[in-house]
Amino acid sequence: MTTPQLTKEQEAALERFARENGRRWKAELNYIWMTGRYQDNPDACYLQQVRNQFGPGWLVKYRLPEANRTAEVMRDNPPPVPSLAEQESEQKRLEEERHSRTVFLPDGYNGELIECEAEPLKYDGNLVQLRVAGSSHLTRWARQQDLCNAQDNQHLHQEPEQGMEL
Repeated sequence: MTTPQLTKEQEAALERFARENGRRWKAELNYIWMTGRYQDNPDACYLQQVRNQFGPGWLVKYRLPEANRTAEVMRDNPPPVPSLAEQESEQKRLEEERHSRTVFLPDGYNGELIECEAEPLKYDGNLVQLRVAGSSHLTRWARQQDLCNAQDNQHLHQEPEQGMEL
């Protein structure tokens, strides 16, 4: 009896999953296998086939085909370390990008402002449900008009870009 082999599709699905989930991809895949929470992963069918065909214990021993070669390349040619100025510039860019997709709204209790993602999760009449920035489970309901006002207010208070005149 021969040992089953991964199909090209299954192998490609594992490589994509590893690339998307980084260093702890095996732990994440094992969790997904145990819970069945594929979260709309387009490769869910191939990943489940691998689990059904080989079992979770197989994953511990499995090595991606490119993993060894990639590790050697990375060891011989490490990526350049960005300068402090480049790191600060990238951090500033990410912060500005995050703020461009968030709004500040009163918390509804004591008037403190909380940062929320500007893209609504749900609509209910004239209400919108927003995710609290930096949280995977906290949300805040707001009137659509309050969201629009907060976005307009945020745009008014942004500093003009270099070269722009007021």
